Amino acid sequence: MRISSLQYKAFDGVSPCRNVTSQVCICTRRTHLTDPYYRQPMTAAGKQQVSRAETPRRGKRSGRPGIRDVAAAAGVSITTVSDALNGKGRLPDITRHHVREVAEQLGYRPSAAARTLRTGKSGLIGLTVTTYGDEPFTFTEFAYFAEMARAATSAALDRGYALVILPATSRLSPVDVWSNVALDGTVVVDPADHDPVVAELVRQGLPVVSDGRPDGTLPVTAWVDNDHEAAVLGILDHLADSGARRIGLLTGTTTDTYTRLSTTAYLDWCRR
Repeated sequence: MRISSLQYKAFDGVSPCRNVTSQVCICTRRTHLTDPYYRQPMTAAGKQQVSRAETPRRGKRSGRPGIRDVAAAAGVSITTVSDALNGKGRLPDITRHHVREVAEQLGYRPSAAARTLRTGKSGLIGLTVTTYGDEPFTFTEFAYFAEMARAATSAALDRGYALVILPATSRLSPVDVWSNVALDGTVVVDPADHDPVVAELVRQGLPVVSDGRPDGTLPVTAWVDNDHEAAVLGILDHLADSGARRIGLLTGTTTDTYTRLSTTAYLDWCRR
């Protein structure tokens, strides 16, 4: 705005703003269609209206509807709204449908933080690959692990959970990474022997499911694995039947349980 386009008005002893001194200079752009507000006569009632309009109320609620709004609009109690939206309680179908319809019309969405405090559940499941997961998502370079993460994410969503992929750098300091995330359970892919991540998760009281047969010292809740011994023996028999006589076995690191199981099966087959 250029100075030449402004008109200056000075006031002695009167200030239109309580936060400035009485000797002020106000710059306004004046045309034949507008007039500075301070030239208009203002009554006490008018001042009060301007004050209320310009000063936001402290602690005013946001425009996001809450459960109380849904209860008031539906003409039911807050408990009824909670039961209807969460599929709990013994409510008539018509009441449950009515409450959900009102909530949808208002755009109501339950607060995840409030639900966690009320139920003690976050709806989050952690997943990590401790063997190749020193950096986040490094394991996705391996097709098996990438497919595992995809399948786990899909299965979690189907059951109303979200999957949180966490790095395995917590092996150096498990508390730093895992204890700061509210989880309902965890999936650990191919845990190493005496894995500190698993130990920390168990210490926190979290259910731990191992994708891969864990070492006998790991107190996991459950584990899922392939029958590696049967797979190796079947492949070796097929190769031998096909005329192969010098069959080798290429494996990964010896810290992997499936490597040890496959190696044991291979050596047993060779001794036959």
